[in-house]
Amino acid sequence: MSDPPLGRVFRPGPATSQTTRIGQTTVFPVEIEGRTFSPSKGGWKTNRDGMRMLSHARRLMPVGQTLTYVRYFDDFPAFPFNPRQDARCASHLLRDPAEQDALVGRIRHQTQDDGRLPRPHRHP
Repeated sequence: MSDPPLGRVFRPGPATSQTTRIGQTTVFPVEIEGRTFSPSKGGWKTNRDGMRMLSHARRLMPVGQTLTYVRYFDDFPAFPFNPRQDARCASHLLRDPAEQDALVGRIRHQTQDDGRLPRPHRHP
């Protein structure tokens, strides 16, 4: 397996989850870069085989005294959301043209001119 391209955007995330420690298959030491890590509470998010695969894929990274999971930005592709266009696409589910127009109108009313949803108002 080749190294990931340089400059790939990522964020370290928790490699542990809250779980009962009694009889679990997710509580064990993991060695990375010559250091040994164990979950301080709970367990790892996967079992020994899963942690071995993450290690081989270079998806585990020490941050301070914690072992983290590397999440790349492109792991979860995102698509732009256009509520006006999406409403038109979904409007075929409504048989009555008046209902279709009302749906598009409600979504237009709820969005700003540039298509973004407005921020919710905070009540004091």
